[in-house]
Order: sequence, then C-alpha cells, then structure tokens
Amino acid sequence: PTLLVTVPMSEINKHANGKPALARVSRTQEFVPVAEVSRIICDGAVQAAITDDTGNVLKLGRTQRLFSPPSAKH
Repeated sequence: PTLLVTVPMSEINKHANGKPALARVSRTQEFVPVAEVSRIICDGAVQAAITDDTGNVLKLGRTQRLFSPPSAKH
C-alpha cells in the first residue's frame, strides 16, 4: 500500500523542534499527527508531499531517477 501524506514545511519544522505537528492524508483529507504518520512507515510506503503554507508542493530532493525500471519482456 502507498499512503500519500501532505506535510507543510512549517509542520516539519514544528516536528523537528519537538512540538506537535500535523499532516494531511490525501485520500481522506483527515489531519493526523506527523508522529503517527512516521509509525506507519513500517507497514507500507509513505510518500510525503511537502508543501509551503499555501499548499504548493516544494521542489525538494532529486529531480531524476536513480535507476531505470526493468523493461517488460514479451
């Protein structure tokens, strides 16, 4: 399973400073504690969408793939 979670950068900063922080689950639009989302990582894949305070996804991380997917054999 893959869980898409939207996390504003301001909430990541709160979490990093030991304060309560919230993330939003894209499928249900529910807010959940960032600490709770962190625990879900063990059960599946968590894909975080880090946003600014207006909801724009920040361009963080790699811009290219590190590997090519295997080609399909017919």
